[in-house]
Amino acid sequence: MNASESAVFNPQLTAETDNEQQRLAALYRFGILDTAPEPQFDRLVTLAAQFFDMPMASVTFVDEDRQWFKAKIGSEISQGPRSTSFCSVAIAQDGVMVVHDATQDTRLKKFDNVTGEPHLRFYAGAPLVTAEG
Repeated sequence: MNASESAVFNPQLTAETDNEQQRLAALYRFGILDTAPEPQFDRLVTLAAQFFDMPMASVTFVDEDRQWFKAKIGSEISQGPRSTSFCSVAIAQDGVMVVHDATQDTRLKKFDNVTGEPHLRFYAGAPLVTAEG
């Protein structure tokens, strides 16, 4: 399956929409993409993995084409395509997104990271929201 076949993030939240343009502008204003690791972010993912008793956790930022991991535990990759990113699905909705079994979730079950390594099953994520929304 190629990335275009896997793309299931909300089609209403694309680069052409005002909301997506505003989201990307806010992301770029922060200047956080491709920055060095920082201890406070590393502590957050360690605490999240411990609290939820999960082998993986990350602080992830989604730009126009990719997801980039500011901090991570349980994975060696530093970025991945947006088209198969659980986070792209999460940022397309309000509030927390919890998926107990990605193999049963119509939005995620065909993603390569579900059908193959690392065989992701559980996901919990929420969009970061600025003061401007």
